[in-house]
Amino acid sequence: MKVLITGSGGLIGSESCKFFLEKGHNVLGIDNNLRKYFFGNAGDTSGNIAAIQRNYGNERFKNYSIDLRERKEVINFFKKLGPFDVVNAFWHFIQNPKQGEAYNLGGCKENSASILEVINILDKDFGLKLKYTYIDNNRIGDHICYYSDMSKFKRDFPEWKITRNLKEIIEEIIEGKK
Repeated sequence: MKVLITGSGGLIGSESCKFFLEKGHNVLGIDNNLRKYFFGNAGDTSGNIAAIQRNYGNERFKNYSIDLRERKEVINFFKKLGPFDVVNAFWHFIQNPKQGEAYNLGGCKENSASILEVINILDKDFGLKLKYTYIDNNRIGDHICYYSDMSKFKRDFPEWKITRNLKEIIEEIIEGKK
């Protein structure tokens, strides 16, 4: 999996990078060391970025010095290194906005499921038997599992595609737990 982390040289960002790298994922970091500008040498994040590159290699971790306030830089980054499903959906929208339209980018049948559906997939496709108890009464405050209808967005932006389906997402989770 390709993971995007902004602020990759900061405290939380650098720890997030290490977490995903240790799970075997490739990480794209964005950090332009703006902390040094604001806080002086004490805020310099370049040492964290260098340590991550040294410990995990430049093939698995790439940091990009991009100012997220600069729209053109961000767009070029996503053009070159995307797609990221939701970000990619926004990209398609801003290329050809539909005035007055509203889209729900929640999960659809291709990449979402109720917990019971996931339990069935784990059993059928991966041979994982989970111990669980099913009670037919909703807990107070629970909502019913629903799926977004992505047909309108797909009609208006036919070049946009979901990059990972539900089974691939579950496979990534299982691999990450090994």
